[in-house]
Amino acid sequence: MDKPDLTLYLGGTRSGKSARAEARVFERADGPVLYVATAETRSDDPSMTERIRRHRARRPENWRTLECPLHLGERIAAALMEYGMAGNVSGWGTGENARTASMPPRQSNGGNPTPRGGHSDGAPRSWEAEEQDTAPKTDRDFKKATYEVQGEAKGVPTILLDCVTLWVSNILFSLPDPEDLLAFEEAVRHETEELLAVIRSSGCRWVVVSGETGLGGIEPTRLGRNYHDGLGLANQLIAAQAREAFLVIAGRLLRLEE
Repeated sequence: MDKPDLTLYLGGTRSGKSARAEARVFERADGPVLYVATAETRSDDPSMTERIRRHRARRPENWRTLECPLHLGERIAAALMEYGMAGNVSGWGTGENARTASMPPRQSNGGNPTPRGGHSDGAPRSWEAEEQDTAPKTDRDFKKATYEVQGEAKGVPTILLDCVTLWVSNILFSLPDPEDLLAFEEAVRHETEELLAVIRSSGCRWVVVSGETGLGGIEPTRLGRNYHDGLGLANQLIAAQAREAFLVIAGRLLRLEE
């Protein structure tokens, strides 16, 4: 069976993976674009708020944005149905699922995931997937202006998901016991398979960003080891379905072969 139109960008901290993913969307998008952000603005973290502001400033105004820290498959499917961007999202878009695009994400602890002694976005600072604030050296301003003038052409919708790194962190800290590795891996596998089911059935073009955090060393704690194991699992599941996968290092690309 053919793989879905899915491209994965992996990289370490400040590798430029987000900018590379955005550049690909600028270059190839011929229809509406949905930007799915897994980070949340929080009053106790001004640096994250500033980073989110810069990411928003890079995006054209006609890109739709879905802020979604958890339950990506369910909420993206509902948003695609709401916006009329999906031709066939099997099993989604009716009843409760159709209303979740505008609902706050469900949390097992009744609120935002709260890290234990970590960073306010759900991951300790050493796990942060920080991105460079400028795009790679392409004529992005021209492409951005051209896309805005053309508007949303009647082409294939594109979904840009940034990033899996924070999403997996959000899953970890939504659990009753984040140090329970088996429960965490089960939750990651379940949420990732739900997302992949939507990717396969949507008929959309997908660009996904994630961190290859293991290259920078593993936190010498049970929580740190669990997090890296869960992120590695999500990355492998997504990469197995991707038509193309790239590792970004210092803004440069390495194509990852099968």
